[in-house]
Amino acid sequence: MTVFNTLPIAAFEINVSCPHSGFLHGNLNVDLSHMRRLVTSVCKASTKPVWVKLGYSSFIAEMAQEAERCGAHALVATNSIGPGLAIDTKTTKPALGIQGGRGGVSGKAIFPIALECVWTLRQVTNIPVVASGGVGDVDDVLQMLMAGASAVQLYTEPALKGPRVFSQITRGLKEYCREHNTTVEQLIGISLQWASSEHTFSASPPVVIEDDCTGCGLCKPACAFDAISFKRRSGERKPVAVIEDTCNTCNACIGVCPEHCIVHTSETAEGMSDDPS
Repeated sequence: MTVFNTLPIAAFEINVSCPHSGFLHGNLNVDLSHMRRLVTSVCKASTKPVWVKLGYSSFIAEMAQEAERCGAHALVATNSIGPGLAIDTKTTKPALGIQGGRGGVSGKAIFPIALECVWTLRQVTNIPVVASGGVGDVDDVLQMLMAGASAVQLYTEPALKGPRVFSQITRGLKEYCREHNTTVEQLIGISLQWASSEHTFSASPPVVIEDDCTGCGLCKPACAFDAISFKRRSGERKPVAVIEDTCNTCNACIGVCPEHCIVHTSETAEGMSDDPS
């Protein structure tokens, strides 16, 4: 490590999380003893900060805590996830790179998982967390910061779209901070105040477009929660569907309506009443 200590770099990032190496050499991302030996050895030999890059697993919290105990100065979460598989339907062959056509899953698809990893690690360790995984725009960066990331890494998005991605995100961060009268430093971990609070899923119920409803009644037996009734509007002979308060937003009624007059709230056109009654 003597030679490496002379290099003009800020820190060493140790990867114990690559899904390729996991498939070929064992699941290092859940091997506490391997990481303990590796991180301890590097930290003893290095005069520069050591970051440990962790992959998603059910053991990520334990891996992070062990890395901290062994001297890591920061954590990076997360790596690509997998191995995954893609098949080229033209050739019928697996399309990715390692044995059997497997490879790491990256990009936007893994962002929510990476965000949860950052959220978790920030709560179980006392060293900085660097976010990585599916980050592609300023909103992704903001979410990572709010979840507790002290810095954010990008790879897939700039690899596909070029370095302009970085300047776009930088401009977006400045605009957000100006509009909200805050700073990047103040955003870090701001959402962790809600980490221990109870949260229940809630969503607006579907909306009935009354003018289009024929009163066919197909939606009522489709509702498992007895949340649909029918009423006649003043001066009208046909009944129209009404969504009751017992609706749990399963949206089965939307799927069976032949007239497409029951829609999700997000589809409600401008000027349409949000009041289904």
